[in-house]
Amino acid sequence: MFENNRECYHCDANHPELLNSFVENLSVAGVGGNDDPELTAHWDSCEAAGFPSRLVMDPNGQYRMTRIPLAAGAVSYTMNGKPAVNGRLDTPNTDGKHLEDIGALLYFNYPSTWNHFLGITP
Repeated sequence: MFENNRECYHCDANHPELLNSFVENLSVAGVGGNDDPELTAHWDSCEAAGFPSRLVMDPNGQYRMTRIPLAAGAVSYTMNGKPAVNGRLDTPNTDGKHLEDIGALLYFNYPSTWNHFLGITP
């Protein structure tokens, strides 16, 4: 599932209920550095499961991609942070389990598209 960020789900003036799942973090904007321990731990966990996660930014600022954690206990951008649908796009790990907390994969391509890709859990 993906969301177009132009809808501004993190904007507390328009969608305060969605602040239950989205966490504003300057580190993922490319201006806060890579020293955020929560973000680094999230990247490490996702990359260990095979999900590229660390910030990649075009030198000219045209695009950026990164994976971000959602608020504690949230797995989707819904009112309660729970999945909106059932199903998964990824395959299980070697132990047959999915990584449950993969957050959102952000892809921004300026000036017109800011997208959030979400893993859906059962």
